[in-house]
This record gives sequence, structure tokens and C-alpha cells, in this order.
Amino acid sequence: MMWGSVDDIIEENTECEPGTSALKDGYVFIASCSLGSGDSIFIKLNNDELGIYHDDFRQQ
Repeated sequence: MMWGSVDDIIEENTECEPGTSALKDGYVFIASCSLGSGDSIFIKLNNDELGIYHDDFRQQ
């Protein structure tokens, strides 16, 4: 996992897909997969349990 910079976080959540759709669902971009896929990794911060969104996988 490669942590996103502040600029990466803003760009992914406001200008890219699935970032803009994930943000509407309450997920925030935090990192990219470092194993070659480059898939974005999101976390959900606005509930009692941590949620993860990664490449069409949602866990709440």
C-alpha cells in the first residue's frame, strides 16, 4: 500500500472515479495498491466501525 499525499487525496476524491462516487458514499481515498494494480483504497470514517472500499469491494 502506498499512502496518498494531501494532493493525491484531494485529486482522487474530487476529480477521479471511483473517488468521486466513493466520496458520495462516505469513503475517503487514503492509498493505492503497491502490488502493481494501482487500485485506490478508501476508508469510511463516518460510522462506528471502519469501512474499507477497494476495487469494487465494500466492507462495512
